[in-house]
Amino acid sequence: MIELKNLTAGYKGQAIVTNISFIAYPNELTGLLGVNGAGKTTLLKTMSGLIPPIHGKCFISGKNIYHMSEKQRSQCLSFMPQRSSIIYDIPVIDVVLMGITPHLRFLETPSKKHRLLALHVLAQFNLSAFAHRSFLTLSEGQKQLVVIARNLLQNASVMLFDEPDSALDFKNRHWILNHIRELIVKSNRSGLITLHNPNDALNYCHRIIILNEGKIFHSFQPHIISVEELKETFTAIYGKITVIKHQGQWMIGRLFDESRV
Repeated sequence: MIELKNLTAGYKGQAIVTNISFIAYPNELTGLLGVNGAGKTTLLKTMSGLIPPIHGKCFISGKNIYHMSEKQRSQCLSFMPQRSSIIYDIPVIDVVLMGITPHLRFLETPSKKHRLLALHVLAQFNLSAFAHRSFLTLSEGQKQLVVIARNLLQNASVMLFDEPDSALDFKNRHWILNHIRELIVKSNRSGLITLHNPNDALNYCHRIIILNEGKIFHSFQPHIISVEELKETFTAIYGKITVIKHQGQWMIGRLFDESRV
């Protein structure tokens, strides 16, 4: 599991998130919600070690990640950003094989076995035909799927996802969220995912943490929260909403003032 204790983080000494404490448990996908600027991405980058904390600690299985080397951290934690930073010509399969790098010895290169594993992961995403194409020729949605495949090959016990559905169409968005949820549960991992759509968080996440102005506003489990509590919580963040639970799934929608239309 991954545990945050009084984590304060930001840039150039300016705090964006303040005194964040929570636990993301094994076999659970924890959703991180909040409006733009609430600090979701900053928090994930700090948890992954990409930016140093201003104060506080982050533990994976009792070990402080800020005392680990980059290689050690990558062996137990993977992070998927909103957008890929790859801007050079490289085959898709080599992008996926980047996920195996933390497990290689110094100067060791991926083996035939690793390449077969990469092809297997690509097949899970129906991307086998793109294995030897340039990554740069793919659509943004396809690139997103390839980067997720890379994270799966990394095989970390804690997986962080920053809006992995942002470039995906309706069908692929739900497919990938369901795939991530199943992966976390079946392989005994801890997952933390930032999402913009609260409906997706409610229906795919086991636990939800809401950030507001850099602090934890509320945390709850969707399967046990009441309609009244959910409505009160989300109205405080998103404005007036309506809440419906149909066939075991939550659906919320924004209420508009018709007099202002």
